[in-house]
Amino acid sequence: MNKTLLLDLDDTLLNSNMDEFIPAYFQLLSLNLQDIIEPGIMLNGLMNGTNKMLKKTSPLGSLSDIFSAEFYELIQVPEVELTPRLDYFYDEVFPCLGSLTTKKPDAIEFVKKAFEEYNNIVIATNPLFPLKAVEHRLRWAGLPPEDYNYSLITAFEDFHFAKENISYFSEIYGWLGWPDGPVVMIGNDFNMDIDPARKAGFPVFWVPDQPDSISINKDIPSGQLNDVFPWMDEQPIMNLSVSLDNLISLKSTLSATPAVFQGWKNPMGKFTPPDTNSITNSINEAVSELTEIELRNLQILVEFLQHNKIDQQEEYRKLESLQMSGDTVKNASLNNFLILRQQLLYMIGVREEAIEKLNKKQFKEFIEILKRFVSQDINYIRIAYKSFDL
Repeated sequence: MNKTLLLDLDDTLLNSNMDEFIPAYFQLLSLNLQDIIEPGIMLNGLMNGTNKMLKKTSPLGSLSDIFSAEFYELIQVPEVELTPRLDYFYDEVFPCLGSLTTKKPDAIEFVKKAFEEYNNIVIATNPLFPLKAVEHRLRWAGLPPEDYNYSLITAFEDFHFAKENISYFSEIYGWLGWPDGPVVMIGNDFNMDIDPARKAGFPVFWVPDQPDSISINKDIPSGQLNDVFPWMDEQPIMNLSVSLDNLISLKSTLSATPAVFQGWKNPMGKFTPPDTNSITNSINEAVSELTEIELRNLQILVEFLQHNKIDQQEEYRKLESLQMSGDTVKNASLNNFLILRQQLLYMIGVREEAIEKLNKKQFKEFIEILKRFVSQDINYIRIAYKSFDL
């Protein structure tokens, strides 16, 4: 049986005051590049690029893509020119920021035990940093990636959503191939770790900085890191399974699926496929079959929305134009699937207020239709992942 732990990093595994760390990080980077970029311009580029990542809601493009588009436009220095300098900074200069953090002995013992009992250990940190920076922070925590074979480390090269978007958690699970078995998200920040993971359908365990905070959310499993394993041992398997039974959790998975396929096809960070051609072929095959199913499910959804008088003829015309193109399904590409999925998300988004006014029976029928999409997403992600032979 697969067992999966999603572990927050800052203040869960590593003592770090981010209100102190981030300004120091930005200042150090600005000073190291001041010979080619005026520090004020550099800071503005970093701030605006980061804000773009935080607000990103589309599965199109990685966080790195959205950051770079904003950042390089503002600093007016070619990316090809700056990249070697940034590589040097993260290799040689960034590590000195470790003095602003301290290890957590209990976290080190917890992770050691986790690796003895669990198949998938994920570092589920907000993916606003390059992978190199996250790996340094793990070294500062006494949990270096050289010594611990993490299944996944979330970083901005490969991920498409920040933690502020609940699709981040679904994207993680997609990267892992939607494994069966128990899973828990563990973190110290209720608003960043616990609440969004729970909304995405994931079991959670809260490790608050202040024990008094527990009384505010008594229905949330909580305690210290050494309480996690005893708590998990007491839980029936259904309490430790991802639950996708409401509109929010279903939407998060629908957004994450195309992001996962994009990440697999163009890996930049932790995920390093042994055979790129084999990976691409597996993805193409899965996406081709999934696209055909997507069209059929979209037809069912459109008919449901029209029957309940919350749709327009325009949706039929869009679907008919896609169906009449013989190559759309036969030679379906990831881009074709993205177009269909964006249409689905748009259809749901613009009608969400009307959908919420459906009666109980109608709403249940709507949720069951969305579950068809999600079930196929998970099925084809699993098929593709198993073929990777990682």
